[in-house]
Amino acid sequence: MTIQVIRTYSTGDHRFRYNLRHNGKEVSRIITDTEARYALVSLLPRPTMQLRRGVADISHTEIEDASIHIVTIS
Repeated sequence: MTIQVIRTYSTGDHRFRYNLRHNGKEVSRIITDTEARYALVSLLPRPTMQLRRGVADISHTEIEDASIHIVTIS
């Protein structure tokens, strides 16, 4: 199982696009003006992700939750 979040930049009406890929297939996307370093990914019941700017923005509860994968954004 491979989970990857890829950040791309835009010069349009938003600055960042975050694409969640699971086993090589894009399953979710977030478009925002906020830069993030980490994504909290949950695969069930459907793939979702939440963005966090830094480690301090990730709660202790999120860290301990076995259903959440913390992914460093590339």
